[in-house]
Amino acid sequence: MAFITRFNLPHEEPPVRAYLHQAGFKEVFEGKIEIAKSYFLGIFDSQHKKLGKFGYVLATIWGDKGSKIIDFFGYLPTRPEENPEVYAWVVCDGAVVRSGLDHSPTTCGDTLIVLGREEEHRRKTKNLGDFMSNPPPLEEVLKGLQKS
Repeated sequence: MAFITRFNLPHEEPPVRAYLHQAGFKEVFEGKIEIAKSYFLGIFDSQHKKLGKFGYVLATIWGDKGSKIIDFFGYLPTRPEENPEVYAWVVCDGAVVRSGLDHSPTTCGDTLIVLGREEEHRRKTKNLGDFMSNPPPLEEVLKGLQKS
């Protein structure tokens, strides 16, 4: 599977970048990027209280068995020279369903690769504003990921 696009919101508090995966895309978002983005923005707004403590947030948006799913990854601290703590939680059909402590998978290998490439990019930037306003080229982030 592969990612279709990303949504970059560098001026939000905290700034957030979300990747839309094609898993379940046609089924739960009718194959429309606009529907996926609208769903993500609604969930992002509803999660603001949880997000406030983080320096920045990365997320993946996908679908499974008719459900709309967002994997959130909140990062602390945000200075490029530091190794951040990462907090993960999952929103399914609008409800927080797990915080990484149950027995089902939280994410997939494609997402872990994207998160790793984002972290490599962050460490090369001057500060958080630079990182969130200047995402790495999408082609570089997605290079070599599985195609469906």
